[in-house]
Amino acid sequence: MKFIRMATTLFLVLFPKVSVTAQQMPTEVHENLGKLVGTWQVKTTIDNKPVTETVTLEWSSDQNTLRYDGKGKNFQTGESETFSGILGWDGTQKLVVERGFNSLGGTMTATLAVKGNTWKSPTKSTDIVNGKITTETSDRIFKWKSDDQWSLMHTNQRINGKTEQDRISVFRKIRNSSDPAAKRLVRDEIERFKSCWKESNAELLAQEFSHDGIRAINTRTLPIVGHEAIQKSFEEGFSAGQRDENATIDAKVIHAEFITDKHIMADGTWWLTEADGTVSRTGKWGNIWVVNDDHTNAKLLMESAYADLPLEKVADRKVPKRGHALPAAAEIQDAELAGMIQRHVKRYMAGASTADSKKIAREFTTDGIRIVSEMPRAYRGRPAIFRSLKIANEGSSPYANRKLEVVVLNARRLDSHIAIANGVWQVTEKDGSIIDFGQWGNVLEIKGGEAKLLLESAGSYEP
Repeated sequence: MKFIRMATTLFLVLFPKVSVTAQQMPTEVHENLGKLVGTWQVKTTIDNKPVTETVTLEWSSDQNTLRYDGKGKNFQTGESETFSGILGWDGTQKLVVERGFNSLGGTMTATLAVKGNTWKSPTKSTDIVNGKITTETSDRIFKWKSDDQWSLMHTNQRINGKTEQDRISVFRKIRNSSDPAAKRLVRDEIERFKSCWKESNAELLAQEFSHDGIRAINTRTLPIVGHEAIQKSFEEGFSAGQRDENATIDAKVIHAEFITDKHIMADGTWWLTEADGTVSRTGKWGNIWVVNDDHTNAKLLMESAYADLPLEKVADRKVPKRGHALPAAAEIQDAELAGMIQRHVKRYMAGASTADSKKIAREFTTDGIRIVSEMPRAYRGRPAIFRSLKIANEGSSPYANRKLEVVVLNARRLDSHIAIANGVWQVTEKDGSIIDFGQWGNVLEIKGGEAKLLLESAGSYEP
């Protein structure tokens, strides 16, 4: 989205006369502007064709300015672009001010009166089209329908003095923003984990898990549960010949948020670097942490981390063609929860086995996250998840029209509306020969007596 359009696809505001240090934003304005925080899918119709963009807004560390980053296509040229900007309070004008820039050399400035559910914002932007600078002016009108949906109208629009038609963009939230406190706690725990791993200290690594913690990882066919088993798993991993003692492990936190008062859901990437600097393995993770009462420390409740295995390599990998028996499903004491999860799993398996990507996508919440080893990144929001499923579960994919079997080995509620579950899975041909298998560790939202995926984290077995 061109940043000018950013003004359209994006809304935000910064400062026309910006100083490096923003003035303190009034509480009422801060609360209203905070509704923009999160990741949004933006749809705009241009020349009778829909244009889709995504944008993420987050508060700065001092909670006094909003920053945003997004990607889409320039409304004037159709070129792909990225855009970013910042919003802050101008104490002289008593308005929010926005400044934005895009990767094609465009800029925009705007002021914004933030009050109630309708905001007004005169905007000016420049762009470069065919080597020439174009200038666009318009009045933006923000209208909030709910906390998760709002529209942005550009009216009184003129490009180089020529009157243009009004334009409307619709914003739908696909993900809440990372919580800075949650992200800090997770990063702190990762630093402790890295230090213990570098020292090959299996005992201390096990202490980074809760007493009933779970490890669901690509190097094991079954989950590892509890301190004793987790410590043993690290000891085996550190044993002679298992790894270079000078190798290092690192991880990046992409998203972290509190899903209950005491639990953090976070996801990111990880990589293993050998002593010579070679990155020997990469992967993704989607984990759950439990936080102590004063929110100063976090322990892993469920680790669900897997090495990358590109889709094109799945069909060629060596797996036992027969004889790999799935374990029996566990007896979940919470019968109501067990029923919800089994119904969810049954629907998911049916969609996977018939290459029905829409059916699977409906098993995610609208702001769900999908992280699987065969796809290159995390997919956020049901539209992005659906697109990822079209690739991984249809056409020439090795998983397309194959039988998916899923076994639930553990499930528990974190509170009345959030649960975690983990288990194993396998995909087979009609004759029973195995194509792929591995583990999963997911987070589910409970609503209306059914469970849907807030986070799917699943991967293939790769020793």
